[in-house]
Amino acid sequence: MAATDLPIDIYFNKLVGWLIDRKWVPADYHKRVAPLKRKLATAVDKLPNEEPFAAYKQYSSLSYFECVRILDKLKELDVGTKNMLGYYGSERVNTWQDIVKKLSNNRVFLADAGAIMQHEVNYEVTAVQKRMDSSRGKIKDSNRKEADLNATAAMYTQRFKDTCRQLGIEGDNIEAEIQATGSQLPVVWKELTQLLQDASMTTTLDYHRDMCFFLHEAEPSDLLRHLRHINTKGNTSVHEFATGEAIAVDDGFTVAGVEPTASEGIDFGDIDFGDSAGIDFGDSAGIDFGDSAG
Repeated sequence: MAATDLPIDIYFNKLVGWLIDRKWVPADYHKRVAPLKRKLATAVDKLPNEEPFAAYKQYSSLSYFECVRILDKLKELDVGTKNMLGYYGSERVNTWQDIVKKLSNNRVFLADAGAIMQHEVNYEVTAVQKRMDSSRGKIKDSNRKEADLNATAAMYTQRFKDTCRQLGIEGDNIEAEIQATGSQLPVVWKELTQLLQDASMTTTLDYHRDMCFFLHEAEPSDLLRHLRHINTKGNTSVHEFATGEAIAVDDGFTVAGVEPTASEGIDFGDIDFGDSAGIDFGDSAGIDFGDSAG
């Protein structure tokens, strides 16, 4: 490999100065690039909105190399405007040809590309790195919050299952299952009544009565009335307990499977509040409080 073909390591921040020092580009390149940048911004706005041109409209700054690619695409798009001498009748093709030509003069595009690279590395890459670090932190926080919420959800799910187990339901249809537990009440009432009518309960109640009589020398009239009633007569109606009159009762228990509807309400009917006739409070006739009498 010839010595002229060997690569040279140049720090990117010193690339533009290196090009100027070695006369590759003029020292006032930025004065020549500035009007081209303004013309380039106007030309970009006039590009078609479809791909691949739409992507170039998102660029903050276009280099010479992007301009060449855009020009090649426009030539393919406006190939029908090319005449026999090789010139294009398309205004946008001629505009981009002029931009590329002026960037090529005195190789000012090299200095412009070096300046763009320096700006991208010093500012854009740093900004992207900061956004990446911030995003990593947010992802970490989100993962931690997700783990906490999953743990909380699992805890409440287990509490729900434990509560359903205590209630003796599955928890698939809570309202219907809780209503269905009411069908177990007759069995509970029957077992409780049998327990309270047992001979041992009768002996206990008599012992309690005798003890109270011994201590107070009188038998209270309302001593354990409910237990006495159930012990002697069983699970009767409240009416019989209160009056002593036995009536027929239905010992069955039925759970109605009727779902409540929000549309149902109380029908008050058409109530006439007499709005047409006011209430006469007798304002014309004052109340005599006897002020005239001393």
